[in-house]
Amino acid sequence: MKNSFKSALFCSLLGLSGISLAGGYTYKVPFDGDYDAAYSKAFKRMVTDVSSGATDPNSLSVNIQSLIASEDISMDGSEYIIVFDEAKIKRLISRGDISVWRGLSQPLVAWVLLGLPETDDLGEQKYKTSFITDAEDQFLAELKKAGSRNGVNLLIPLFDLDDMADLRASDVMLSDSEKAGRASQKYSSGYALLGVLSPEPGGQYQFAYHIVNITQKSEVLSNSVFGSLSQVAVRFYQDLKNNSALFSAKTVRDESSNPGRDNSSDTSEVPGYSHVEALGLGKQDDGSYRVLVQGAVNFSIMKQIKDDLYDKGFQSVSIAEVKGGDVVFLLKPAKDMVLDEAIAQEKVLVNRTQYVYLYNPRAYGRNSSGASGNSAGYSGDSNTRSDDGDLTSTSRNGNDDAGSGVSYDEAARELRERYKRDSGGYPNPNNRLHTGGGVVER
Repeated sequence: MKNSFKSALFCSLLGLSGISLAGGYTYKVPFDGDYDAAYSKAFKRMVTDVSSGATDPNSLSVNIQSLIASEDISMDGSEYIIVFDEAKIKRLISRGDISVWRGLSQPLVAWVLLGLPETDDLGEQKYKTSFITDAEDQFLAELKKAGSRNGVNLLIPLFDLDDMADLRASDVMLSDSEKAGRASQKYSSGYALLGVLSPEPGGQYQFAYHIVNITQKSEVLSNSVFGSLSQVAVRFYQDLKNNSALFSAKTVRDESSNPGRDNSSDTSEVPGYSHVEALGLGKQDDGSYRVLVQGAVNFSIMKQIKDDLYDKGFQSVSIAEVKGGDVVFLLKPAKDMVLDEAIAQEKVLVNRTQYVYLYNPRAYGRNSSGASGNSAGYSGDSNTRSDDGDLTSTSRNGNDDAGSGVSYDEAARELRERYKRDSGGYPNPNNRLHTGGGVVER
């Protein structure tokens, strides 16, 4: 498959690198006689350019040579010119093998909370949350700057009286898509960002977020990123790009395929990861453990679990990954602590399999008769949450045994009932799009 001398000369003179010409994508790469290496370099550059960084070239299993329309060596022999067949590349895009990120056509409305741990005069722990309203805030500035590089116009709400009435900090903590959609619709018809930024030891930050479709008032993506403020911003947009297919196609629940389906027995259909094998659960080289908790569908639940694990004596508890209703926690046990025994005392978690646990909504006296909005509203002698979203840890009394002895099936049934209330009919496909390991369930 050799081009003419004139074609090679033409490409060399133009200095072509990553443009579409004559029905193909043309790339010029360094050449030392290794054809396979040249193919690989050109292919990686082409995929990165075409997808705007949304697709990792190393994740694709394709025959690169079958995609090449023509190839030749530059006049001095130092470079190799490869033209990829445009029709074949577009076929990879249409099949979804290459995800293309084109940015967001509408502004992304950012409702971001800053979460800070506090201790009151009585020594009780509180988790103080408040909206970041200053458009000049360093983190919002980093998000705006990174957004402009990725085709996203980040919009900071006015936080006027209407905004404060429509969406409170507690609503963000509960990941309330309905309220977020209503509050955001005066700013955009695209997507809203519900996020919580929390400082971590060592000057790093954890940013847990949910993306909400404003028109459909439904969640389309949730995850957590970690790093410095600038790294968090970059990694946040990279995550959006990695899930670009979720922003380019409408997700519509189709109930006609299974009319009258009874979902009461779907104990495994909890939003989150489809395959846990790739999560690296278990003991790590540094002595810490990665465990998966299913059913943690909002920030309040994640925070509750994190606080409860600290109460059990773990030296550190951090969120490593979030997908849908699943959270991977990184736990560093105290000296001589046995992981299974420590978590076995945790009433809010029910063991499913090794290193996999299910959040128990019935813990602390909560039951299926409560409204979905109260799923993280801690009552009685458990954690309490103020109207502005503050989470306050208080002591527990004898009612602490109310959540004991709950089986996995009972906890799963409780979760299903809550999802039915939240989504208006389980399952909600918007909660099942982000399953991890490259698997997308529809």
